[in-house]
Amino acid sequence: MKPRAGDAQMQGQLQELVLQSPTPVWQRPLCRGDLRAPGNQLRGISRSRAFLRAWAPSEALGDEMVRVFERSGGLAGCEEVLSRLEGRCSRPISVLARRIVAQEVVTFEWHGRWLLPKFQFDPADMSVLPAVAAVLAELRGIVEDWELAAWFAEPSEWLQGAIPVQALGTDPQSVLAAARVERFIARF
Repeated sequence: MKPRAGDAQMQGQLQELVLQSPTPVWQRPLCRGDLRAPGNQLRGISRSRAFLRAWAPSEALGDEMVRVFERSGGLAGCEEVLSRLEGRCSRPISVLARRIVAQEVVTFEWHGRWLLPKFQFDPADMSVLPAVAAVLAELRGIVEDWELAAWFAEPSEWLQGAIPVQALGTDPQSVLAAARVERFIARF
């Protein structure tokens, strides 16, 4: 992965975050609790891609993601997004397909349906909100669709345990910084 402008600054911020934490990074668990246990909620912290591949798409993780996104504006199937895009662009299918493939939107497959969390869209014109677009730009290419959706739906240590999708409304800059930390960590 080619270094981006600001990586030196990000390394300094990452070191500062690590030094502020009472638990050294190498001693932090990838997951608190067993996601396979019935009724267990997401309690993960900064997951590695290997961890998510081992779990995804687990029933518990998928169900919890759906619950989190439902509380944050809901979920839409591709059909609903396409119907909302009609009249706003000349080829809605092409626009949506391009956004999905380029990871310009959060999307994941669950029980045979592709779902798009509504928190990311401006309801007036179905454009991706600027704060979400900035976060997606940081995470694009380092995670798969499922991992990207899980990142937004699970508590983040970099946000002091807050869930990124919920923190976007109150502190979008901190969510962007958390995404930058994830991108930086993924490089190593």
